[in-house]
Amino acid sequence: MARLTIRLLGGCELFDADGRLVDVSARKNRAMLGVLALSPAGSASREQLTSLLWSDRADAQARSSLRQSLAQLRHDLSPIVPPVLSTADDRVQLDIAAAEIDVLQFLRLANSDDPLLFGGYGPFIRG
Repeated sequence: MARLTIRLLGGCELFDADGRLVDVSARKNRAMLGVLALSPAGSASREQLTSLLWSDRADAQARSSLRQSLAQLRHDLSPIVPPVLSTADDRVQLDIAAAEIDVLQFLRLANSDDPLLFGGYGPFIRG
C-alpha cells in the first residue's frame, strides 16, 4: 500500500495512507514534488531544482531557497512515516516506490494493451 498518494492532474494534492490530505502550502514546494515525482527514479540534482524553481536568483540565493524549501517540505511531509523525501550528496529524492502518482498511473493505462483495463473499453479509448 502506498504511504503517499500524489495527484498532479488537475492540481497538486497529496494524501497519506489513510486518505488524509497532506498540506503542502508553498507553491514551489508542490512544484518540486511534481518534478521529483515525474523524474527518473524520483531523483533530481540540487542544481536541476534550483535552475527550474529559482532561475531568477543568483546561485547562492537559489541554493539557500532550496535548503529552506526542503526544510519546510520535510516538515509538511512529516506525517508520512517512514519519510519519503531524502537528500544525499547533491541529490534530492522522493521514494516513488512508496507513492501512488496519478500521472504515472495514467501513462501506464494509456500505453497498455490489456483489454480489461478501462472496463474493456481500452481499444475504443485509445482510438
